[in-house]
Amino acid sequence: MSGGIQRAGESRATAEPPIVRATLIGVALVFLALFLLLPLFVIFVEGLRQGVGAYFAALGERLELTHVATNRDTFAQGALRAAKWIANHPAGRYAMADVLGLSG
Repeated sequence: MSGGIQRAGESRATAEPPIVRATLIGVALVFLALFLLLPLFVIFVEGLRQGVGAYFAALGERLELTHVATNRDTFAQGALRAAKWIANHPAGRYAMADVLGLSG
Protein backbone atom coordinates (compact mmCIF):
# COMPACT_ATOMS: atom_id res chain seq x y z
CA MET A 1 0.00 0.00 0.00
CA SER A 2 1.41 3.34 -0.96
CA GLY A 3 0.89 6.59 0.83
CA GLY A 4 1.49 5.68 4.46
CA ILE A 5 0.55 3.18 7.10
CA GLN A 6 -3.07 2.08 7.46
CA ARG A 7 -4.58 0.14 10.30
CA ALA A 8 -6.44 -3.06 9.51
CA GLY A 9 -10.08 -2.49 8.48
CA GLU A 10 -9.59 1.25 8.06
CA SER A 11 -10.02 2.98 4.73
CA ARG A 12 -8.17 6.12 3.74
CA ALA A 13 -11.34 8.20 4.18
CA THR A 14 -11.71 7.24 7.83
CA ALA A 15 -7.99 7.58 8.49
CA GLU A 16 -8.20 11.39 8.24
CA PRO A 17 -7.79 13.33 11.49
CA PRO A 18 -11.06 14.49 13.11
CA ILE A 19 -10.29 18.17 12.41
CA VAL A 20 -10.01 17.46 8.67
CA ARG A 21 -13.29 15.53 8.66
CA ALA A 22 -15.04 18.28 10.64
CA THR A 23 -13.71 20.94 8.27
CA LEU A 24 -14.84 19.06 5.16
CA ILE A 25 -18.30 18.44 6.62
CA GLY A 26 -18.56 22.12 7.54
CA VAL A 27 -17.55 23.23 4.05
CA ALA A 28 -20.13 20.84 2.55
CA LEU A 29 -22.90 22.20 4.82
CA VAL A 30 -22.02 25.82 4.00
CA PHE A 31 -22.04 24.96 0.29
CA LEU A 32 -25.43 23.27 0.68
CA ALA A 33 -26.88 26.25 2.53
CA LEU A 34 -25.54 28.85 0.08
CA PHE A 35 -26.33 27.13 -3.19
CA LEU A 36 -29.46 25.13 -2.37
CA LEU A 37 -31.32 26.35 0.70
CA LEU A 38 -30.81 30.11 0.30
CA PRO A 39 -32.06 30.22 -3.33
CA LEU A 40 -35.09 28.10 -2.40
CA PHE A 41 -35.86 30.46 0.48
CA VAL A 42 -35.59 33.50 -1.82
CA ILE A 43 -37.87 31.87 -4.41
CA PHE A 44 -40.57 31.15 -1.81
CA VAL A 45 -40.34 34.64 -0.29
CA GLU A 46 -40.65 36.31 -3.69
CA GLY A 47 -43.42 33.95 -4.78
CA LEU A 48 -45.51 34.62 -1.67
CA ARG A 49 -44.86 38.37 -1.49
CA GLN A 50 -48.25 39.25 -3.01
CA GLY A 51 -50.17 36.47 -1.26
CA VAL A 52 -50.82 32.83 -1.81
CA GLY A 53 -51.94 32.04 -5.32
CA ALA A 54 -52.18 29.27 -7.82
CA TYR A 55 -50.54 29.77 -11.19
CA PHE A 56 -51.22 27.77 -14.32
CA ALA A 57 -48.87 28.68 -17.11
CA ALA A 58 -48.76 27.75 -20.76
CA LEU A 59 -46.97 29.16 -23.76
CA GLY A 60 -47.69 32.87 -23.82
CA GLU A 61 -50.42 32.91 -21.21
CA ARG A 62 -50.97 32.47 -17.49
CA LEU A 63 -54.03 31.96 -15.32
CA GLU A 64 -53.72 33.32 -11.79
CA LEU A 65 -56.05 32.57 -8.91
CA THR A 66 -55.23 34.62 -5.82
CA HIS A 67 -56.90 34.99 -2.44
CA VAL A 68 -56.16 38.00 -0.26
CA ALA A 69 -58.02 38.72 2.99
CA THR A 70 -57.80 42.36 4.04
CA ASN A 71 -59.49 41.74 7.39
CA ARG A 72 -61.13 38.94 9.34
CA ASP A 73 -64.74 40.12 9.05
CA THR A 74 -65.42 37.76 6.16
CA PHE A 75 -64.28 34.78 8.21
CA ALA A 76 -66.41 35.88 11.18
CA GLN A 77 -69.47 36.25 8.95
CA GLY A 78 -68.90 32.76 7.55
CA ALA A 79 -68.61 31.30 11.05
CA LEU A 80 -71.86 33.02 12.12
CA ARG A 81 -73.64 31.77 9.01
CA ALA A 82 -72.44 28.21 9.71
CA ALA A 83 -73.55 28.47 13.37
CA LYS A 84 -77.05 29.60 12.35
CA TRP A 85 -77.27 26.80 9.79
CA ILE A 86 -76.15 24.04 12.15
CA ALA A 87 -78.61 25.17 14.84
CA ASN A 88 -81.47 24.09 12.55
CA HIS A 89 -80.03 20.67 11.62
CA PRO A 90 -79.64 17.42 13.56
CA ALA A 91 -76.25 16.25 14.80
CA GLY A 92 -74.21 14.70 12.03
CA ARG A 93 -71.32 15.16 9.69
CA TYR A 94 -71.56 18.10 7.31
CA ALA A 95 -69.31 19.90 4.87
CA MET A 96 -69.10 23.63 4.15
CA ALA A 97 -70.79 22.88 0.81
CA ASP A 98 -73.88 21.85 2.83
CA VAL A 99 -73.85 25.16 4.72
CA LEU A 100 -73.53 27.13 1.50
CA GLY A 101 -76.22 25.10 -0.27
CA LEU A 102 -73.81 23.76 -2.87
CA SER A 103 -74.27 20.05 -2.20
CA GLY A 104 -76.73 18.12 -4.33
